[in-house]
Parts: sequence; C-alpha cells; structure tokens
Amino acid sequence: KYNVLHEYLSIVKETDNKKSVEQKKIKSKNKKNKPIKPVKSIKSKDIHSKLSNKKIKNKVHKLTAKDIEKKARNDIKKNYQQFFIRLKQENNNDRLYILFNSITTAFDPHSKYMSPEQKNDFEITMKGSLEGIGAVLKENGPYLKVIKIIPGGPSSKQKQLEVEDIILSVSQKPKEKPVNIFNMRINDVIKLIRGPTGTRVYLKIKKPNGEIKNISMIRNVVEIEESYAKGAILEYENSGFKIGYIYLPTFYRDFEMQAEAIVGRNCTDDVRAILEKFAKAKINGLIFDLMNNEGGSLEDVKTISGLFISKGPIVQVLKRDGTKDTLSDNDSSISYDGPMVVLINRSSASASEIMAAALQDYKRAVIIGGDHSYGKGTVQVLLNLDEAIISEDKKLPPLGALIITNQKFYRITGASTQNKGVIADIVLPNSQMALKIGERYLDYSLNWDEIQALNFDKWKNGSLNLTKVVEESKKRVEKNEKFQKIKNFIEILKKSKENTFVSLKIDDVQREQNKIHTESKQYQLNKINDKIIVYSEENSKFIKTIFPSKDNLENKLKQKSKDSLDLEEKENEKDDEDDDIYEGKTEWLNSLRKNPYVEEAMFVLKDIQTK
Repeated sequence: KYNVLHEYLSIVKETDNKKSVEQKKIKSKNKKNKPIKPVKSIKSKDIHSKLSNKKIKNKVHKLTAKDIEKKARNDIKKNYQQFFIRLKQENNNDRLYILFNSITTAFDPHSKYMSPEQKNDFEITMKGSLEGIGAVLKENGPYLKVIKIIPGGPSSKQKQLEVEDIILSVSQKPKEKPVNIFNMRINDVIKLIRGPTGTRVYLKIKKPNGEIKNISMIRNVVEIEESYAKGAILEYENSGFKIGYIYLPTFYRDFEMQAEAIVGRNCTDDVRAILEKFAKAKINGLIFDLMNNEGGSLEDVKTISGLFISKGPIVQVLKRDGTKDTLSDNDSSISYDGPMVVLINRSSASASEIMAAALQDYKRAVIIGGDHSYGKGTVQVLLNLDEAIISEDKKLPPLGALIITNQKFYRITGASTQNKGVIADIVLPNSQMALKIGERYLDYSLNWDEIQALNFDKWKNGSLNLTKVVEESKKRVEKNEKFQKIKNFIEILKKSKENTFVSLKIDDVQREQNKIHTESKQYQLNKINDKIIVYSEENSKFIKTIFPSKDNLENKLKQKSKDSLDLEEKENEKDDEDDDIYEGKTEWLNSLRKNPYVEEAMFVLKDIQTK
C-alpha cells in the first residue's frame, strides 16, 4: 500500500508536469506564429476551427483518480514480478559473490571480493576513463545509494546528484517509462546508467530529507583535467589582503609511468607550481581545500605536507606483521610559510586525513569544517586472483580479485585516524552532520587505538591564540545567514531520520511531500557574495575574474528558451543551463563566492594575522 501510494502521487505529479509543459508549448507556439488578422470569410473560419481542434487533440489526456490508482497498482505489481524473475535468474557466480563478501566484510568494511566484471570496472575507474555519470553506487536495501562523486565527472559538474542520495529509477528518454530498480542487481543498474558519451540519462532520486527529484545529465568520460589541483586568489572588498586558494579533489599520481621509471603527472608537482605562482603574487594567507577528498597516493601526502614544514615525520604505518614504517619529509625547503587553513568534512578520507592530521599536530594549520573527517585509517591491497593460477590451469575462467586491508595509519602523536577521524579546530555547521557518513557508522569497522608517539618540533610560528580565533568565528557563524540555514536544515534532517513512522493516508503524504519540497528550496545556498573578488590565472598572471551579471544571465536564458524546440527537455534542464551560461568555464571560481566555508576561512586567516 505504501509503494502504491507513492507511485500514485508520482504519476499525478508527472501528469501535472506534462500538462504544464504542453500549455507552455502551445503558448510559446502561439506567440511565435502569431497569425495575421484573418479576412472575414468562410474559408478562414474553417481553418481557424481546424487549428482549434488540433490544439484540443494535442492536450494531455487527464487521467481520473481511478485510472491513476489502477496504473499505480499495475506498476508496483510489475516491480515485484520483476524482482522474483531476477531472483530466479541468479547463477552460482552471483551466490559465490554474496558468500565471499559476507566473509570478507565481517573482518572490516573495506575488505571485499570483486567479480571479474567488477574488477574490470574498478580498473576502468582507476584509469579515469569511466563513461557514465561519474558516481560510485552501493546497495542500500532494495535501491542503490550514492557513496562517492568522482571529481571531473558529470555528477561532479552538475551538482544535483550528491553523496547519500538514493536512486529509484532510470530511463533513457524523457517520455520513456522509467525502469524501477527495486531489488535490481547493482551490475544491471550500472548497465542502465552507463551509455555512449554524449547521450542523456534520466534518474529519479530520493534526497536524505525525503525529497523526490527527477534529474538528468549527459553521460561523459570523467575529465581527468577536472580532477587535478586548481588554484585561485581571493580578496575581500578590495582589502589588499590576498588569500591563495588550492582545491585538491584527490591525491593523484600516474603509477603506470612511475613503474617505468618515468616521472608522470602528480599532485605534488602541481601544488608546488601553484604555490610558486602564489609567492610571486605575494599572498597573505592560504586555504587548502580537502573537502570531499577521499585520498589517493600515500607518497604525495608525504611530499605535499612537506611543502609546508621544514623537516620531520608525517605519518606512521603499522603493517599486519607488527612492523612499523615512518614516512618523513626529508626536504628542508618550504614552499609556503604563512598563515594556513585546511578545509575538511566527513567525506575527507584516508590520505586527506593524514595531511590534515600532520599539519594539525605540527600546529602548522588551522583545521576548519565539519565536526570530523571520515575516519578511514587503513590501507588496502588489491590481489589479482588470476595471477595465482598455475600455468596448467590458465584455461580457467577469470576469478576476479580480493581487496584486503593490510596496514593501518597513525598520527605522529601515536593516535590513529581510524574511526574517530580528524577533529576540526573550528567546527562549522555542515549538513553531513545529520547523516551517517564516516567509518564509525560502518559495520565491523576497526577500532581507534594508539601506538608510541614520535619526536617532532612544532611549527616555529605555532604560538597562535586559537581560543580567540575560535570565539571570533563562532560570533560570525551566529550572524551568517547561510550557516543559520545549514543549522536549521541539520535539525530538519535529524528529525526526518529519527521519524521512522510513515502515514498511509494520501492527504498526509502529499502534505509532507509539499513541505519537504518547500524546505529544500528554502535552504539552498545559491546566494553569491559579491564582496569576494576572485583572481584566476591567465598567461602566468592572476587576473580579476569578471562574472556575467544576473540580468545578462536572464536574457540569455530567455533567448535560449525561444530557440528551444523541445520545451519539455528545456524545462528538465533549466538548472543545467543556468550553470552552463552563468558559470561556464569559470563555474568552480564562481562557486567560491557562494561557499560559506571559503568565506569563513578567509575571515579566520585575517584573524590569525591580526591576533
């Protein structure tokens, strides 16, 4: 009954949307093809009559409540029938996959078996050539949950699909009947979502607050360039206080070239190059953004952290046999020695936690953002099972691979980053605080523990009065409109998660859906802070970025609307167009003026300099 009720309301909404779009089409067509005043004759009246009848025929047929209920019940019935059909189609390999993962995940959540097909997908992802929407999915009850957004992919650019979203259905065309993925195998869903580059896929998703949204995006290869380090310079109200901003989505390194003794592209060289440009521009502070950075190359964590300190240990690595390695920065040179802030959230994991922890322990940087980082303090190794086959058994089918946890990270203080993560010095409201994002929420996650601390010298300029800086930040947060919105939204999300009772009365459900939709719009953070000036690099110089005015944007949108032949498609893609026209190539630069965490980091750096 619950499923039928929601399917019923979904059909009602889709029917209303189609009717609205059809009315817009007719209205637009009438404006575009406005007829010359007809001569009063029988012939012209007949033509006008025929056109009127054609319009009536083109109108969307309004289904009765009884029709909609019948359709909703049939659709849900088909979903369950398909579920049992899929169960009958399971083979021994499917059952082995379930068995093996039941064993491996009982040791820790990151040890798992990958079937040959999944192993192939994993290798494609690591090479950055995945064609699709650029999101990593995980089974969540009968549906799939988004657990990671890949930098440089369509989802990362569009920003409508986010971590913790649930995918409900998939379709290839706007008017096509969507495929409900209820209890569908993850591999089958991925096949539906993937497709040729340049084609569009349509998803129905459910947000953590319960809001149901229809989104669409163009499939594309993950653009590697988008996953590289980026730099910009920020200034507040022509104050002359220039702040360098570095965004690092992942700790990347070309391991294939490294295996051939060739120095390929890596994030250390890219970050160092940005810092050199900042030095020429004489910045007064630095923001290093590790939000949503899920890790990567351990070598680059060590070397990038070393760009900000003289010499010393960065992280301890405990192996499964009990032996311990210490990764240290042995280069005494420093690329930047001024005030520094590191941004984190609950999606900052693994390598990004090592860097944040090291700079925090050295008192080198102030850690700002969510209450804690992800808490993944473990290392995994991929074991290719096909390599274990002896020569006479080479004719066996592919066996897949095992990912096994074999090491654990520890801070230079001896404390683990596992489970607890890195605790921010200045905690700012973040909607992730209402969601179970982090190692501590995973089944069978390894516990936090400690080993012996190392000797290290704290940063020479580490006598910062952090207490005063935190107090000033709290005062600003209380007055900041965006942070207050986030705090209110956190409470709404928490209540939504705690309330596990659902109504089976259609009026109650409809009222609740309308409320969620209103709240979602109310708490969007799209307001631009025009006081933040952004300088982007052009020809090795940082030039003030000029963004289109809001009026200019609206005019372009109106013009595109006139030129569009498919208003239904246009209606679905309004948000995409807004981004494409207004932000274009400078989308991420413009997003800095909307980002309350970047804004607060700028103020904190100013406080550090004056305290």
